[in-house]
Amino acid sequence: MMFMWWLAIIGVLVLLAAAVDLIWTTLGTHGGGPLSGPLTNFVWAVARRAARGHHRLLSFAGSFILGVLLLFWVMLTWTGWALVFISAREALIDAKTHAPAGAIERIFFVGSSMFTSGTAEYNPKGHAWHLAAAGCAGSGLFVVTMSITYIMSVLAATVEKRALGSYVWDLGATPERIIERMWDGEQFEDLHTHLNQFVVAIELFGEQNLAYPILEFFHSENRRTAEPLRIAAMLETLILLREGVLESVRPSRLVLLTAIDAIRGLGTVVESEFVDAAAVPPPPPDIGILHRLNIPARPEPEFVQRVSQYQEVRRRLLGLIEKAGWSWSDVFSTKFHA
Repeated sequence: MMFMWWLAIIGVLVLLAAAVDLIWTTLGTHGGGPLSGPLTNFVWAVARRAARGHHRLLSFAGSFILGVLLLFWVMLTWTGWALVFISAREALIDAKTHAPAGAIERIFFVGSSMFTSGTAEYNPKGHAWHLAAAGCAGSGLFVVTMSITYIMSVLAATVEKRALGSYVWDLGATPERIIERMWDGEQFEDLHTHLNQFVVAIELFGEQNLAYPILEFFHSENRRTAEPLRIAAMLETLILLREGVLESVRPSRLVLLTAIDAIRGLGTVVESEFVDAAAVPPPPPDIGILHRLNIPARPEPEFVQRVSQYQEVRRRLLGLIEKAGWSWSDVFSTKFHA
């Protein structure tokens, strides 16, 4: 019996790579797998270039990338088992003639074993190859089951992240409108309640980015549900409230810092998994917003100096916004569509 051991070793290594990447991505909470991470980033970069700033077209990229990822796992597993069965001449025989099956027939046998009830045209020869066929069938079931579960989880997380963007938009969308709505002339009405809800949503979004790293590729075609824009708008609002408003009317220190730290944590996650921080931070928030609303505020030079402590998280958010196909000016736009 002719046995090409090197082909079997390659097949086993391909199967191990597929299994590790699949389990890492679908069951792990440490970001994208070693293979799927670079793959999805590459496809996203191609999609962004092809869309040429058309957010409607880019909104289909997430579903396309998810399909590419699932096909990648399927083909990798299929290829690995095909190499294993091709490695031995007597591994698979024709059920009628008992002649060794050809390479195409072996590829067909692997595919039918993985995704259907198998075929009676070809049979494994020997106990070892019967066990290999069983493993092939089991791996196909595992890949399909995990893929379907992953799809449902990603879609649910996509709805939640868009709800986060919508929530901030409905609060006012931009720093000026959010502050204007919350300021009643003497204090910031109901700020604590809204920020508590926002913190919970941000913490959940950060964990979802680790569990489903493909989530960031599901692009929103409008500014209302574009969570990078709305999170940046909320951070600018918090900076104005924390560093710009005088202590006599400033909201609770604990509430503000908790919300800011939640955004910082999210920024760390997205930089490690999805983006590189921008080289230069965006301009400081406009403290003129407080002056126009007659809110007691610090002098502008002092405010600008205090903003410097937030440059790292602001660079990360700017990097996220730019990679998502938006610009920093979109953070302050109340126009629904781009």
